[in-house]
Amino acid sequence: MNDITFFTNPNSRGRLVRWLLEELNLNYQVEAFKFGADMKQDSFLKVNPLGKVPAIVHKGKVITECPAICCYLADTFSQGNLGPLDREKADYYRWMFFAAGPLELVLADRLRGIENQKGREGFVSHGGDHENTLDIIKDALGKHSYIAGERFTAADIYLGYQLALGMFFKVIPRDPIFTAYWNKLRSREGFKKAKKLDDDLASRLK
Repeated sequence: MNDITFFTNPNSRGRLVRWLLEELNLNYQVEAFKFGADMKQDSFLKVNPLGKVPAIVHKGKVITECPAICCYLADTFSQGNLGPLDREKADYYRWMFFAAGPLELVLADRLRGIENQKGREGFVSHGGDHENTLDIIKDALGKHSYIAGERFTAADIYLGYQLALGMFFKVIPRDPIFTAYWNKLRSREGFKKAKKLDDDLASRLK
C-alpha cells in the first residue's frame, strides 16, 4: 500500500484525480461523499475546511486542489513518467496552471452566466476575454502531440479534463482541436479503468 486515502465524489473533479491514480497504478483507499451535508462532517472538514472534494492524504499529509494533487502525485510516484522531463518543465508547469487559472475561471464564469466584462480585464486571470483564453489553448495544442511536448503527462489529465468538462456543459465549443485532443486522452486504458470505477461508485452512492 502507498498510504493514500482519496476523498471524492464520482460526479466531481475527483474523476481527474482517480484517472491519475490509475495511470500511476497506485493502491489507495477511497472515502466517498455525497454533495451537501455529507461533505460538511467534522471528520472531513479536518481534511479540507472548505468541505469540498477531491482531496488526498498521503502519510498523514493533506493535499487539496486538483492541480496541486496532480503535481504531487506525478512528482512522488511516476519516476518521471507522468511528471515533466527537464525539457518539458516550462510547458508542463505553464499549461497546468493556465488550466487551473484562466481556463477554470472561464468555465466558472460561463457556468454562472458571467460574460466578458469590458473595463475590468485587469482583475481576472483570463484578462477578461474568454475567447482569447480558448484560442491560446488551441494554439498550444497545435504545436505538439500533448500539451508539454510529445509525451502524455499529468498536465494533460488536468487540462484535458477541464476542456471535457466545459464541452460537456456546453460552455466551451466542441472545436475540432479540443475534441481530437480529448478523444486521444480518453482512449487511454488508465482513463477507461478510472471511468468504470467512478461510474460504479456513482451508482452505489445514490
